[in-house]
Amino acid sequence: MGACCCKKQRSDCKSTRFKKTKTFSSGSFDAPLLSHDGDYDDDEMSFYTAIDDLTSDYNIKEKKLQQFQNLFPESSKTDLLGFLRFRDYNLEEAELQYRNTLAWRKNCPKPTIVDVASFIMVPSGSSGPDGCCVLLEDGKGDCARDKLGRPIVLHVGMPHGNRYEVLLQALYTTNRIAQYIQPGQLPTVTMVMECIPRKGAIGTFRFPDEGTKALFNLQREHFPGGLDSTSHLCGVPTVAVWAFHLVKPFMPAELFKNIQLRTDFRHLPEFISKENILEEWGGSFKFDFNSYVKWRADEENVSHLLSSVLVRRYDPKSQEVDLSQIQIKAGFEGLIDLYSRYSYLTAYKLANHLPAVAKFGVLWKVGSGKGFSAVRWTRKLMFIGGPAPIVVYFDVTDVNNNTAKPVEVLSLAAVFVSPLSDSAGLSGNQNYRYRFQIRAPSRNLQFGCESCSDRDAWINKFQMEIKKLDFPDQSLCKGDDTKET
Repeated sequence: MGACCCKKQRSDCKSTRFKKTKTFSSGSFDAPLLSHDGDYDDDEMSFYTAIDDLTSDYNIKEKKLQQFQNLFPESSKTDLLGFLRFRDYNLEEAELQYRNTLAWRKNCPKPTIVDVASFIMVPSGSSGPDGCCVLLEDGKGDCARDKLGRPIVLHVGMPHGNRYEVLLQALYTTNRIAQYIQPGQLPTVTMVMECIPRKGAIGTFRFPDEGTKALFNLQREHFPGGLDSTSHLCGVPTVAVWAFHLVKPFMPAELFKNIQLRTDFRHLPEFISKENILEEWGGSFKFDFNSYVKWRADEENVSHLLSSVLVRRYDPKSQEVDLSQIQIKAGFEGLIDLYSRYSYLTAYKLANHLPAVAKFGVLWKVGSGKGFSAVRWTRKLMFIGGPAPIVVYFDVTDVNNNTAKPVEVLSLAAVFVSPLSDSAGLSGNQNYRYRFQIRAPSRNLQFGCESCSDRDAWINKFQMEIKKLDFPDQSLCKGDDTKET
């Protein structure tokens, strides 16, 4: 696997009280990526690395973090802080999302290297895999780290396979990262992506597909502490820079702001010492994919299963495989996102299964105003209900439509529904004056009704469905106001 000379660097990091660190200017992709002066300007982006990053209102946030810790005494503060920050320090929201995550973690087993090895192993005649994500472990008890002590994750192109396989690869890497997070440090990493395929490999760098979007949603829902990770996309053609901004609507804002596009690897020494930079990037860190797979298999006592693993080459058609054709390993059903599970639904099918549907009807919805979406209101057909309550909405309004697929499918497990102020002046249209917000981990949605009674009926039905969820009522946070966004 090769040696990693980062032990001194790691010990130095332990004695450092990390603060908000200057990163890169939002105005230029060629700006210096790191400054050592400890200050930053308002027009520059920054990331968080540790609990000490609670900034000026430290006492207020520390008090909320302590309340959160009292509720989950067996959880680490860094894990809890990730959920608090993601929920804007709203304790009630953070608690519900964290309870949902704990249940998800309990029911979702940890994948082994055998589950992902086919994507990491190198095809014959190639110098690297087509596409994978892997933590740069040295095989001696540590991993490559950046100058802030954060683990370094290598992305060769982008993970490929169907949605389930992409999420399985991400979960394995996330579990490996957890082994190297230092005490008091958020689970953030430095990710370096090789956008140009290695010799003999098939390029996998592409516009985000359904698997990639599902991966973003998984991170927001169950691993929000890692959203402040820094990503370096290296080998990107200059002409592709403008195109990259098209993916912004599909990515968490926290992730997008910390991504840099570069045409090569020359900037990496600003972030990473030479001994932690791969030889292929101009450093001295050695890493062999096949040796890594064998080492992990030995460590996990699954070496006897490797003989049945075949190298997977990139096939764009695999991204489009129907869920019914995917063989899901027992216990990993929770990895499949709700949209994949329910993409077969139509308005007609839902309307004809009324016993499972608590409420449906036509509402107004506002666009996000990002990417191709405009800030305008359009009518949607929405359903809520089911044994494990979900909300589904369509771009159509006809309940007899049997062709349109859902636009969004959300679980109510970590969702908050609240009224918004009545705004008669919204574009002069009274049809959506009475608004309410659905605040979920993956996104926030805003709907409008034509009457106050109609809005109240929707909110009441949402609350009734949410109460079906089996989470113990041990909240210390009742009455904490939900901030409108």
